[in-house]
Amino acid sequence: MATLHVNEEQLSTQRRTQMDQIIFNYLDVQTKDYYDEEISDEYRFPVWYQLSSLRTGLLSWYPFRKNADLLEIGAGFGALTGMLCDKCMTVTATERSAHRASAIARRWGSKENLHVYAGEWSEIAFGKKFDYIVITGIMERACGGSADRNDYARYLKKVSGLLKEDGILLLAVDNRLGLKYFCGAKESHGGKAFEGIAHYPQGTRAYSFSRSELKDIINRAGLVQMQFYYPLPDYKLPQLIYSDDFLPEQNLKERLIPYYLDHNTLVASEQELYRDVVENGTFPFFANSFLVECGRREGLRAQEISDYETVNQGENISADAGHSAERNRVIYAAVSTDRGRERGYATAIQKNGIVRKAPLFPEGKENARRLYENISDLKQHLIPAAEHTILPDGSLELPFVPWPTLSNYMKGIIREDQEEFLSLIDRIYEYILQASETVSAGTDAELPGLQDLDCGPILKKAYMELIPLNCFYNPDTKEFLYFDQEFVRENYPAKYVLFRAIHYIYCFTPNAEQYYPKKKLIEKYGMEQTWDIYMQEEQRFLDEVRNHRKYRQFYRWAAVDQNQIRENVKHLSTEEEVIADYKISDKMKKIWKIELAMLEDVERICKEHGLTWFMVHGSLLGAVRHKGFIPWDDDIDIAMPRKDYNKFLKYARKELKEPLSLHTPETEKDIFWGGFARVRNSRTTGIELKELEHKGNLGIWIDILPLDVCTMDDKKFEEKEKLILHCHRLLLAKIYGKDYKAYGDMNAWQWKNYRMLASLYSHEKLCRMLNGAMRLYTDENSEDVAFFSGYHKHRRLNAEDFREITMLDFENRKFPAPKGYDNYLFMTLGKDYMKYPPEEERKPKHSGIFNPDRPYTDYQRMLTHMLDGAEGKKVILFGTGLMFEDYMEKWGKKYPPEFLADNDKNRWGRKRLGIPVRPPEEILKIPEEKRRLIICSFYYKEIQKQLEQMGIRDYRVYIQRMDWILEAEERGAE
Repeated sequence: MATLHVNEEQLSTQRRTQMDQIIFNYLDVQTKDYYDEEISDEYRFPVWYQLSSLRTGLLSWYPFRKNADLLEIGAGFGALTGMLCDKCMTVTATERSAHRASAIARRWGSKENLHVYAGEWSEIAFGKKFDYIVITGIMERACGGSADRNDYARYLKKVSGLLKEDGILLLAVDNRLGLKYFCGAKESHGGKAFEGIAHYPQGTRAYSFSRSELKDIINRAGLVQMQFYYPLPDYKLPQLIYSDDFLPEQNLKERLIPYYLDHNTLVASEQELYRDVVENGTFPFFANSFLVECGRREGLRAQEISDYETVNQGENISADAGHSAERNRVIYAAVSTDRGRERGYATAIQKNGIVRKAPLFPEGKENARRLYENISDLKQHLIPAAEHTILPDGSLELPFVPWPTLSNYMKGIIREDQEEFLSLIDRIYEYILQASETVSAGTDAELPGLQDLDCGPILKKAYMELIPLNCFYNPDTKEFLYFDQEFVRENYPAKYVLFRAIHYIYCFTPNAEQYYPKKKLIEKYGMEQTWDIYMQEEQRFLDEVRNHRKYRQFYRWAAVDQNQIRENVKHLSTEEEVIADYKISDKMKKIWKIELAMLEDVERICKEHGLTWFMVHGSLLGAVRHKGFIPWDDDIDIAMPRKDYNKFLKYARKELKEPLSLHTPETEKDIFWGGFARVRNSRTTGIELKELEHKGNLGIWIDILPLDVCTMDDKKFEEKEKLILHCHRLLLAKIYGKDYKAYGDMNAWQWKNYRMLASLYSHEKLCRMLNGAMRLYTDENSEDVAFFSGYHKHRRLNAEDFREITMLDFENRKFPAPKGYDNYLFMTLGKDYMKYPPEEERKPKHSGIFNPDRPYTDYQRMLTHMLDGAEGKKVILFGTGLMFEDYMEKWGKKYPPEFLADNDKNRWGRKRLGIPVRPPEEILKIPEEKRRLIICSFYYKEIQKQLEQMGIRDYRVYIQRMDWILEAEERGAE
């Protein structure tokens, strides 16, 4: 089993970050290699990055020497570690975090060749040197954001000291000049568009380099051997790996699926720009990432010489063997990890002209054998197909073909010679028919929906990939040569395969319709009645092949809407207020205005009754540093001494007028925010994520905290801390227990225990327990005070700082603040509290739905209890995309839709999963009391506006992913 090198002190003294805890929540439920099914709806990329099998594409194709010792520096949670163990004799993984190191050892516990070390790699005595060192995304962060190349050269030189004389360093880094960043994608370090291109003008905690800069750093480190690879779309989730010996052709759009974590800053289409980049020979400059193979000696045996050329070479490698290794060097790889364990391959082209197609997982060997048999069957039917050889390890070998793909050729010929274009389509169909015998007359096609339709010949074996994408073409000899014929359907129409050929020609050929309308081909081959059925089948086929459900979060990141890009471009010309490099939206300004109005009402009550209050936390910092709100702050925090706080609660309950009202843990039995009060405005919306399915007043709020005397006895203070934390956990478990499998810093087991314990108490009892814990030891004489109302550890403060107040400017008003505010802010935030935090931390602290113009009750109606009371009503869904499919999977049997509404005229009159598609006006034909209308679309805000213009307000919104709703709300606020 794997060996873990860590001591208990490291585990006990190091704290898990919030994101690490979320990852551990997955690991605690089940220990396995990859968590693709579990994270299919995980929208937090750091979690996805650590747990997805798609990470392995970076090096799953790389021919490591099997007798090699490998060191992985900064292994994270081990996303690459298991794969590396399968390829090398020994793997040593280091991780600075002891908790992460323990997770790696647990995740890959069955790997006997794995040693995991917790700590700084530079301080660990490994006792040996290594054949390979792998550094993935670590170098950019190694020097604290320095722009000095010498710092990184020294780092690499120190790392290379752990290499054997002929060892290889594999370095994966981002390119600050990557094409996606010119298209507006947010830079991975600072989270801001265009900052890497501009050399990080505001500073950064990490620094990426261009190709020439990185090459210079590697040279300065004394690593004279260098081979650049270019992973696409990046090194994090790679699909294609190019090199200087094999650069992309103009068919990237057919093979590549870019993704973006945030679509709101994109101003151009990366896929469309690649054509120009490739044509102008600038791809290496614009590559999004680099994977660099480097070493200290020229002519290294960097990659494994083929097992079929040499066996157990040991330590003595001849010059001929070195040349052989160079000939066998991989110059291009395509990895299809997303196809799953049975169908995932690494297809590598070697410099010697050999193509190796290897299953990524043991389960894929059987599928490779079937692919070989398919090629043999096609050749028996006289279909021109590339020669395939099946090797003892289960991989396939075939020669490199230096011809363009038929797809690439047809993109040009459709513009230049339509007659030849049509001739090629005819030839494709002839080969489709020739590839298989037809079934006997009267046999129905297995494809659903074709009954009683004339769909032409039915093939015993329909080879799905007899299409231009999977065919080489020699323009001089007019020869076809098919490859990768993996997918076969029995008793399928020949014209379905022809449909696939035509469909993808028009998908990937710019302006194809203007050269030769697709409708003419549909009519020529008699597919008018079957085309839509084939389209539905193709979507099912792609869902199956590409595992759309398993990797649906990736496909959400990849689903870039061109309309949104155009809107983003418009925003570039708008004038918006920017403070501290943070854009303040109109929505945020409205929220501030509402909160200030609430604060003025609170101030009125305090003045009338002689109560002391003052700004604290972020509001106080905003007053001192900005003379108003911190630009990214979204609420107001004030405090009162405990006696004044208790009096305020009594007066405010009576004196606050609609739409304002007072709320405390005692008054809200279905939501909990802490042991303090809130004043809310019921005509607005301020719903935090965890509160959406819960009842209560969820308007925009301001926080009012009690300031308590704090005991100076350390043991009493520690006892009080534990008791408050215990009460908080009980209240959270009581209210949110059914919503989560784990919560915050509690793992699944702890959360389950707290849920059980909380069920023994009433809500009122738990509130009394919390109040009692907060007031414990507050009658003592003390020079300390504290805010005990929060969940986390509480800080002792100097009571003297709060004895008097002073008035500070705040948004053109004067509000009270503790006279000792400087010392208070120093104690809580440190000596640099007047400095701005890093840009990636400049964001609102509350995540949820905030709308100053609409009451929270509207959102509760729209977004919760979607099907309550729907029995006996006609269900209508607005939208026909993937969200509709998700609804059908979860609710389709119990609440089948009467019809689907859609704005796309081309869909009207057709069916989607057997449900008719109709114009939106059809909704009005069904009385409101007899229908349940549900919007099933990511663009629900736009549809909502359309429906309300039609006089329809009785709609609900289907929530497939909560982050979609948040993104739509932000988009609607811009």
